[in-house]
Amino acid sequence: MIRDISLQDLFSAVEREPHTIIDVRSPSEYSEATIPGSINIPVFTDEERAEIGTLYKQVSKEAANE
Repeated sequence: MIRDISLQDLFSAVEREPHTIIDVRSPSEYSEATIPGSINIPVFTDEERAEIGTLYKQVSKEAANE
């Protein structure tokens, strides 16, 4: 099951028991800001993210989703 939790709830859970926090943002997004202690396993490279963003802005949301 997937559900959103607050950052404070996440930190509380990590204090109670070990968790691995995975940040799936692109490497450049991860380098700008991340959850402390997380590891980066990006879904897209920086180049792929840029290509998708361009498609989204210049073509359509549907094209970017494809």
